[in-house]
Amino acid sequence: MGGGGPATYNLTINAATPTAYIIQAVPAGAQVNDPCGTLSLTQTGAKGVSTGLPIGQCWR
Repeated sequence: MGGGGPATYNLTINAATPTAYIIQAVPAGAQVNDPCGTLSLTQTGAKGVSTGLPIGQCWR
């Protein structure tokens, strides 16, 4: 998968258990200075951002 271009986010899976996880997308390359910072998603569908910006502004 992927287009072979430079990464714009590095993905990690944290706090993984059989029933719970947190996926984090850490900005990289051209996105490194993105004002939303690190994006996160939990197994319940809860979305997060590492900065004070509104979630709706960063998750579109």
